[in-house]
Amino acid sequence: MRRALRAFFSIVSVLFLSFGVFAQSQATTGLIQGTVIDPNGAVVNGASVNVKNTETGFERTVTSNSDGFFSAPLLPLGKYRVTATASGFSNSILENVEVNVGQTLSLKIEMKVGCGVKTVGLSCDSVVVETSLT
Repeated sequence: MRRALRAFFSIVSVLFLSFGVFAQSQATTGLIQGTVIDPNGAVVNGASVNVKNTETGFERTVTSNSDGFFSAPLLPLGKYRVTATASGFSNSILENVEVNVGQTLSLKIEMKVGCGVKTVGLSCDSVVVETSLT
């Protein structure tokens, strides 16, 4: 009886643990989340955050909550442009934000007071800049 009970629990344990493996193999999206802040570090409530896949054109717009937090879940893989806009602030743009399988990206977006656009490029490639004048 004990042998049968032990075999039963072993089989149930293996089945239970395998469900987690199968669930992970099905993940084909990522998540971009973060906090929108002002120059003083205070959170920006009600900021509109647009995430746009620059390769496919897929986009989603979300709004920051009272804690300045935003979340754009279930994003297809690829490179994104993240644009934050809020009344009284200039737009803040993050370029080349790459979403990989099952990845959660946490961003801090700093808004500047005024109007205009602030663009920040996120890239792992090094760039040579010519600083001499000819």
